[in-house]
Amino acid sequence: MRDDDLELDSDKLDIFKIDFDDVALVHSPRIATYVFEGRVSASGKGVIIPDKVIIETKEGTKVFPRSELQSIIEGGEREGGWWWFKLGFGLTSNKGNTDQFTYDSSFNVRREDRLTLLRLAYYATFGRTDGVQNGRRHLVNLDFSVFLFLRTEDPAPRPRSRCDYREERLQADRRRQPGAWLG
Repeated sequence: MRDDDLELDSDKLDIFKIDFDDVALVHSPRIATYVFEGRVSASGKGVIIPDKVIIETKEGTKVFPRSELQSIIEGGEREGGWWWFKLGFGLTSNKGNTDQFTYDSSFNVRREDRLTLLRLAYYATFGRTDGVQNGRRHLVNLDFSVFLFLRTEDPAPRPRSRCDYREERLQADRRRQPGAWLG
């Protein structure tokens, strides 16, 4: 949870977001890090009810007001719990008047702790028609967010973002889209 949106990942429904104000109860049997106003954090299994956040930590049970909850991060206070990786691979082949072959790959990495969020994604597509290469595309996205301020009505600041795109079929040598914004 960041920016008052609760993000859920389901095998059947994929990833979807719910406005946290619309959530009445959350039970997390897995260890997560809960961040509250004033940079206070606690890691453990938790239950969120309409007015409280109850966390079972190594030191014992801790109770916080729900109104002070700023974020929920998967994993505990260990570095290994803050990383997420995903690798994708796809092939498409068509035979008929022409023989077409397309190969797609993707790599995503994400690191999130109580103060920062880093997302890096790489997508590549290579295509051939009748044995002749007709397409080669590379797309790299980088997003680095630093959460410096207390929660407000505005989203958290995201000071660095970059997108690098290259597609030979369009004869575009290289396209870059740097960006910075503050909320």
